[in-house]
Amino acid sequence: MEDHLQLLTSKILALGCNPKKAGIATRRKIESGIFLSQLLDQKEKTGKTNVQTLGGYHYSWEDYVGIYSSSLEEDWKNLINGLATKGDLNLKFVPYRQSYCVRLASHIQIAPSKNGGLWAKLLANRAYLKAAGWTAQEAQEQIKIVDSFGLEYLEEAEIVLQKLGLL
Repeated sequence: MEDHLQLLTSKILALGCNPKKAGIATRRKIESGIFLSQLLDQKEKTGKTNVQTLGGYHYSWEDYVGIYSSSLEEDWKNLINGLATKGDLNLKFVPYRQSYCVRLASHIQIAPSKNGGLWAKLLANRAYLKAAGWTAQEAQEQIKIVDSFGLEYLEEAEIVLQKLGLL
């Protein structure tokens, strides 16, 4: 398996997700966790967050969807196909790259509702809008468009993101 896919697998495992599980909730947790880990890394290195200068996977804002990374989706599909054919989980341990995922795992996995995938996506969406320079009011309006779930749990999401230092 290619090195970057092995690293992605180790990050997915550090987030508490199963890289072989291809469901929508798992996909949301993985995409959100990887994005938030990149933000935490950027914050530690530069003292601020900015989606324009984010290292690693590049994300954009898709109307009615929220954050999205086509390159991460492609890598994950390749990873799932590779695991299905080879079953290879021979991982390289890179502690500094996985530490943010471990730090995020409980925040992503323990949701205030039964839909953990939407919770993870809400955390990432709100953090993205902040890192893109949107005001709190603008972010609330945009989240309202993306998903009504977000408005119900927005206050809890902001508390978690404040604890993480991302708001």
